[in-house]
Amino acid sequence: MQKILLILSSLALSTLLHAQPAMWGTPVSPRPESEALAQSVPIADVHMHFNPIRQTVEQMMKRMQDGNIRWGGGVGDYSGDLHAALGDRFIAAIGQAEFTKVVLSSGEKGLQNIEHPVFVEFFKEAEVLMATGKARGFGEIHIDNKTTTNFNDPFGRSIPLESPVVKRMYEIANTHNGFVQIHYDKNYRTVDQIITMAQRYPKSITIVSHCMPKGTPDDMRKIFAAVPNVVCEISGGTHIHGVPRIVTQSGINSGWLQMIEEYPDRVMMGTDPCCGLMGRYNEIVQVMRSRALAAMKPETLEKVAYKNALRVFGLPN
Repeated sequence: MQKILLILSSLALSTLLHAQPAMWGTPVSPRPESEALAQSVPIADVHMHFNPIRQTVEQMMKRMQDGNIRWGGGVGDYSGDLHAALGDRFIAAIGQAEFTKVVLSSGEKGLQNIEHPVFVEFFKEAEVLMATGKARGFGEIHIDNKTTTNFNDPFGRSIPLESPVVKRMYEIANTHNGFVQIHYDKNYRTVDQIITMAQRYPKSITIVSHCMPKGTPDDMRKIFAAVPNVVCEISGGTHIHGVPRIVTQSGINSGWLQMIEEYPDRVMMGTDPCCGLMGRYNEIVQVMRSRALAAMKPETLEKVAYKNALRVFGLPN
């Protein structure tokens, strides 16, 4: 029976993956009136990983300067040095390092154990960082990133969003008007759980990384229509990342562009230069400018590029 269920699950996933391209739409060419603005507009990169082991703060600052990235962060292991360099232009996020440490040492059960020593110490520190404004929220918190190809990967996990550790993050974010940025691959419970958590913690902002991996524009429409305190960001879905679900070499997919134009105040810009892609950071930025932003109406373009982030995070203009 278990083998049959596994086969059925694999078939269902395969069907979903093959059905999605039609839901994503087809590539859209740039708008003539938006092309110049897409190249000059400042960008807030709300999915900007930074690994101090692989690069220096000076290198990151140079990349940001070259790409006209004025604000950045939202995910990654917190860096005090980068924070010092960027000041209040840094979207300081915490929690990813601790979440990763626990999953690698204690697996999925550890991620749901609020009494795990790593989390006990982390939440004491998190309260202080959020209360003093040194951190703005939590991210990137991987809730579900497990697939049939990485099922045995120690970094993979599939846990409920409504679990004790994540609830504690939301409680703290709700108290301090902060955010929780989640990486939550679409499954049967993803959409409903995001809506439930947003309703339960109305003073927090949920940022859906990559506008929900494996998700569709209609999934985000359902969430946006149900709750006002959820936004998403369009990083990670490009041909450079190997998953051209949002942005292809020929342009942004029409299904995503239509959703963005319908909800221009709910979508933000991101790059996601993780997993060996930092060396291509400015290439990712250029693709997002010339393929994604350039296809949007000018007013939408500016909102996605930086204005929405300024509002959501209270960033200086």
